[in-house]
Amino acid sequence: MTEEARAKQGKSAAWEPAAAPAGDTAYDEKTAAPAPANDAREIEKIYQSGADFYAKGDYGKAADAFRKILTLDPQNSQAKKALERIIRLSQ
Repeated sequence: MTEEARAKQGKSAAWEPAAAPAGDTAYDEKTAAPAPANDAREIEKIYQSGADFYAKGDYGKAADAFRKILTLDPQNSQAKKALERIIRLSQ
């Protein structure tokens, strides 16, 4: 909300919560709390590794990487979709 809009509504700037850092969208699905930054970074590294293996045609190692992500974050939709894609290719 802009300062002008706050002034029109008679609200102070202090009522709004701090915004999350851009790109920080990893959440712990069980508690709905943000995942620890280290876990989010680790998941991103593993995902990139899996994507690299996939691009090289090493689908076994790519699938292993995506499965590892799902052990850390069972609700990770990117890893689920990537693993499903690999499974479809192998059929």
